[in-house]
Amino acid sequence: MNSTRKQELANKLMDSNRQEDRLAHRKRPAAYRKVSTRFFIKVTEWEQLRYHEKRWLAAYAVGCTVPRAVLSGRSAARILGIWVIATTREPVELVAQRGKAPSRKQWPTGVVYRDRSPGDATTQHFDRLRTTDALTTVFDIALRHGFAEGLVAMDWLLREGVPRHRIEEAAASLGRIRNIGTLRRVIAHAVDNSLSPYESYARALLLQAGIGGWQVNARIAVSPNLYMADLLRGRLIVEIDGAQKYDGTTFSPTETAIREEREREKRLQNAGYVVVRVSPDQLLDDAHGFLTTVTRMLDLAEMYVTRPA
Repeated sequence: MNSTRKQELANKLMDSNRQEDRLAHRKRPAAYRKVSTRFFIKVTEWEQLRYHEKRWLAAYAVGCTVPRAVLSGRSAARILGIWVIATTREPVELVAQRGKAPSRKQWPTGVVYRDRSPGDATTQHFDRLRTTDALTTVFDIALRHGFAEGLVAMDWLLREGVPRHRIEEAAASLGRIRNIGTLRRVIAHAVDNSLSPYESYARALLLQAGIGGWQVNARIAVSPNLYMADLLRGRLIVEIDGAQKYDGTTFSPTETAIREEREREKRLQNAGYVVVRVSPDQLLDDAHGFLTTVTRMLDLAEMYVTRPA
């Protein structure tokens, strides 16, 4: 999400500290939705937002509301532009800057406080809010939300150019904390050449199921063309289809994009490759079905390789 869109979202917020906004809310409270204890938005505008936009706006609104807390975990990641694939409910996550977190009774709806961030966290300051730094944020996601979400975030960190040795040293300095094994496994499997969060998430699901050995964005020569496969193992290609491929604006017009994809897939199949296509929605809603399909197609691809000529 670019800075222009973020500014557009921020501009939709109404502020209870402004008299005109407060009066508008008082006249028609049902027409507005609270995003934090201070900020609210028109229900009609909220309902038009995509999921990731809602989570960014909630993190931003809460971050601007709480002067003595720092956004952490997924919420910090939303603000920092770190890849997030939330597999469970996503409240706004905060760390109390000084001292212990307030009691649960004091937590606003949709907000959770963490006692502390892992390691020697530094705070990143913006005009109106603060977050944990990128490295701490990624560690936090892996430690609190598991391998799959952690791998997505860690791939982003490596893609941004953070040296692996620095990440490993920071993890080693944490000592024996809860879920440190998960963090170490995330670091071991993370790569610096993933092109999308869903590509990373698909790989995480496969690794969790014990299906490893994947090349990421592997180049495949099918004369006279050179193709790139999201994930490649032997003769099996796994491709994650993003909606932006076929939105008619991001790349080529929709019909052209579909035709080019079909031609590409036909050339790969004629060269002996098996192609599995999956959408982000399928990964989120039917991970078991995705894994079952990949397992079946792996067997099929191996049959192609081992059958007699």
